[in-house]
Amino acid sequence: TGVEISSTETVGCPITRDRKPVLQAGVVTFHKHVEPLLQKHCQRCHHPDDVAPFSLMNFDEAFSWADDIREFVSSKKMPPWPITGGVPMKNDISLKPEEIATICKWVTEGCPKGDIQDAPKPVTFKSRDLWDDPNPPDLVLKIPATFHLAAKGEDHYRNIVFPLGNSEEKYLRKSQFIPGNKKIVHHSLTFYDGTGLVLDAQKRLGKSKPVGTGDEDYGPGYESGMGLGFIPNPSAVTRNQNNPGGGLGGWVPGAGAIELPTGTRQVLPPDSSIFLGIHYHRTGKPELDSDSRLAIWFDKEKPKTYSSGYVLDTTFRLIPKGVENFKATGTKVISNDCELYLIAPHMHGLGKELRVWHQPKDAKERKLILELKNWDFNWQSRYTLKEPIFMEKGSTLQLEAVLDNSSRNPNNPSSPPKTVFLGENTTDEMAFAVIGTIRKDVPRGGSDFLLYLERLIEAEALKKLLGGK
Repeated sequence: TGVEISSTETVGCPITRDRKPVLQAGVVTFHKHVEPLLQKHCQRCHHPDDVAPFSLMNFDEAFSWADDIREFVSSKKMPPWPITGGVPMKNDISLKPEEIATICKWVTEGCPKGDIQDAPKPVTFKSRDLWDDPNPPDLVLKIPATFHLAAKGEDHYRNIVFPLGNSEEKYLRKSQFIPGNKKIVHHSLTFYDGTGLVLDAQKRLGKSKPVGTGDEDYGPGYESGMGLGFIPNPSAVTRNQNNPGGGLGGWVPGAGAIELPTGTRQVLPPDSSIFLGIHYHRTGKPELDSDSRLAIWFDKEKPKTYSSGYVLDTTFRLIPKGVENFKATGTKVISNDCELYLIAPHMHGLGKELRVWHQPKDAKERKLILELKNWDFNWQSRYTLKEPIFMEKGSTLQLEAVLDNSSRNPNNPSSPPKTVFLGENTTDEMAFAVIGTIRKDVPRGGSDFLLYLERLIEAEALKKLLGGK
């Protein structure tokens, strides 16, 4: 008898870039119809030496990727804009249905090039390694040492904490993150901490040097899962209880600086820290990051209005295994007259849909502010309203999240599915939104943050009680 050699038949489409005949004329041509769309929606990332894996700056480049372009725009995977409803947002890079139809028709008809005289003026892009402000930043926080990313393993989430050493409040106007090694920095989030708990965690949990001789992650900061990386104790908060911490923004490929609305500033308390939460993506070989950095611009004068955040949280503690459409809901009563200008939703791998409504005081109807029907953790972002919405004291914000803990969810971190608890780790889940508001009075409080920490502690206790099953 012979020896049977096992084999696996590959699944998918062959990766080729075979050229096909190009028609010079057509109803839809590259230069007249498609190139303006690429400039408006795609080239901000798809140009040389930027975050996208290939460039789309000219006909030859677009022609080479034409079939892929059609597939990704028709499925709305690109451009990455997951909003499906609500009020208009700034920096909307999504394609309208008629624009998608134009691109698809161009590909179907053989990618006609058209007349170069119809081409729009080429656009140029400022290097993303330069600060996006006419004035130099007041502070640059660069990772203090090289971070070593191992070749193998799951994606790595790392918090790197920078104590400011400020004796007085600081008024933040603008911030900008620039990734060091663009091959591995997937996205980043920026926070401030007035309690000292995150700096203590870095000292306690940090791994600045390798502990063995194998492939491992080490360097500045500490591994953090998808959040703080530890369960903080609210009773340990002894300083800045009226302003313990909050979000300052984030970076995703293609993003630039984050500037607060005109005349509005974020108050950083005395003796606070800023920390970067960086999501590193592995490439299959050891990688280094020694140059990721954050720039900050401050104002010396007291601002006219202040940026203040709410945590619009849900009430779930666990999600049973196998449940495909688990709903988590939450309501927040607005404690001060303010204007809603920003929403930053957050879920992990089980996230499926998320909606936020505002219901004015004494009103019977509520207004949809944000809807995401196809949540993708890899493209989480913060969304700025084109026109801020006034929220009177006593009005409410409502959130509904739909999560999928079934085997049909390709992003489920557990296979087979397990009961998932509220928590910070990649195998845990969250469902909340940070709400950015503008108010005339100095924000003092912090109860949202402390209540959030208490919820994490309760969920961790429940996990231990049930044995994490």
